[in-house]
Formats: sequence, C-alpha cells, structure tokens
Amino acid sequence: MALVHDLLKVISEAYESSLDEASAVKVKSFAGGKAHIKLVCPPGFKQADGKCSKMDSKEIASRRKGAKLAARKRKGKMGLINKMRAKSMQKRTSAGL
Repeated sequence: MALVHDLLKVISEAYESSLDEASAVKVKSFAGGKAHIKLVCPPGFKQADGKCSKMDSKEIASRRKGAKLAARKRKGKMGLINKMRAKSMQKRTSAGL
C-alpha cells in the first residue's frame, strides 16, 4: 500500500513540474523590425516572471468576459479595419512586396 502511495506521489509531482516547466514554448517573433523571442503559454496559464503560471478561475472568467466585450466592440469597426487592411495590401503589392 505504501509503495503505491509513494508511486502516485512521484507521478503527481512529475506531472505538476512538467505543467510548470514544459508547458512554455519559446517562439521567435518579429515586431517593430526586430526579432524577439517570446514565451507562449497554453490556455489557462499566463506569463509571470518568465515562466507560465496557472491562472485562477476568477481571472480566467474575467478575461473571457473582457474578450467577449472587445469582440463586440471590434465587430462594429470591422468594416473600417478591412478597408484599411486592403489599402495597405494594395500599397505593398504596388511596391513589389
């Protein structure tokens, strides 16, 4: 019985450490004309001190609510956004990019 308990404890510790350490993915990003390496965390995690830490349920709910509000606000501006994007793409193609 004690052996099974110890084995389960070791597995749970390994699982928790793998969630904290191995869940982060470093991605090369180009912003402002320069290359940056940024940390991409899985859903339900946030970047804190260069590591991915789990968000609590209250923060996840508030972020979800904020994303819905932002999407609703963005929906009305989508025509202008698409128009400006088309204009930019037209400039890029005329410049040969």
